[in-house]
Amino acid sequence: MLSANPTGAILIVEDEVSYWTHYQRKLAPLGFRFETAINPKAASTKLEQFKPDLILLDLRFEGESPEEGLDFLSQVRARHSLIKVIVVTGAAERKMALEAVRRGASDFIEKGSGFLDALQFRVQAVFERLQLERQFQTQRERVNLIQH
Repeated sequence: MLSANPTGAILIVEDEVSYWTHYQRKLAPLGFRFETAINPKAASTKLEQFKPDLILLDLRFEGESPEEGLDFLSQVRARHSLIKVIVVTGAAERKMALEAVRRGASDFIEKGSGFLDALQFRVQAVFERLQLERQFQTQRERVNLIQH
């Protein structure tokens, strides 16, 4: 049975610090723990110590190409395949967000009016899916033990 109040760890990769506060204020009551990084390079360093279940990833960072965010996403998917990624981006970057989904992002959300409610809903959905995947993996491991 799925928990109505999922808990887990989220890494926020966003260069606009004001968004950190908004995300945390919306998601903390659900029991999530957070770490933050101002760009993909800092996020890579964080991943050495902090093992999130989910990354909220902006794609555009001050002084960097949008490819930096996409490349970081590709690295996460290659090295940490169990970590889910939701891209949170501006409406003008819809094409990049679709490319992010092609590269393995679980979802994307456009920043704008009311997006924090959508973010809360989608984060909960990703964590419910993650719980199901973990339950399935545990059951599969049990079956393998019984069969061998």
